Amino acid sequence: MDYLIPGGLGFLAGGVIFGATYQSVFLKISNIGSYGQQTLEELFHVNHWLFIALFVLCTLVFYVGSKIAEKPKEVSAKQVKDLNMN
Repeated sequence: MDYLIPGGLGFLAGGVIFGATYQSVFLKISNIGSYGQQTLEELFHVNHWLFIALFVLCTLVFYVGSKIAEKPKEVSAKQVKDLNMN
């Protein structure tokens, strides 16, 4: 409940700022992003198979990294004994 008033005021302030700057900012932003219908390979000028291979490689690296991070640490018998004594 204590975030209701600041959150509502933040939404209201954001809406007012967006509405006040829409006409001047939107045209500049829309010109920057006017690439048409292009794929990422076309934007970066690389072979699509190279792009697929890099995507698969990155996915595998993140998957293996997450499995390594999730691996529980082994606890030795001495550490268990020390924990039981406390």
